[in-house]
Amino acid sequence: MRDVVRESRMSAGALYLYFKSKDELIEAIAENRHIRERQWITSALQHDNPGAGLQALIRTFAEVLASGEEQQERRLGIQLWAESLLDAKIRASVLAGVDAPVDLLTVFLKREQRQGRFPGSLNCRAAARVLVALYQGLLLQMAWEPGTSLKPQLKIIHAMVLALAPAPHQKTHGC
Repeated sequence: MRDVVRESRMSAGALYLYFKSKDELIEAIAENRHIRERQWITSALQHDNPGAGLQALIRTFAEVLASGEEQQERRLGIQLWAESLLDAKIRASVLAGVDAPVDLLTVFLKREQRQGRFPGSLNCRAAARVLVALYQGLLLQMAWEPGTSLKPQLKIIHAMVLALAPAPHQKTHGC
């Protein structure tokens, strides 16, 4: 709370005029982040080419992970993950923050699968969860080692996405 008071340049009393408790403040920060993440995903997945859309999403999240300002907020998110193991209300908020991106990615993958752009055998929800897990894992690693370069990992993620989304001339079997 001292960090929040210092960053906001408000007194603790003034801060509590806006938020009833520390938990309410944390939930507001998390919800704000969840909204931004949903916007990034929705925007990136508007591409005509599914591979390009996923690549744009990867670039967006890589930029976020590299941002010093975002890294501070992400550290709070990691603390929320730990707290979610002990507090059902926080767990519900954390799970909502995971479920929304998984749902958006699942819808996108299923749509592209119906268009024959992804293999019919692809479990779209599982693929969406893996994409979210990749981001979460890198987020955690960046928190542990803030100066780490993401370039080697991003090359591998790009290769994985390219393998997932075949070239436009390759036909796959839809759902």
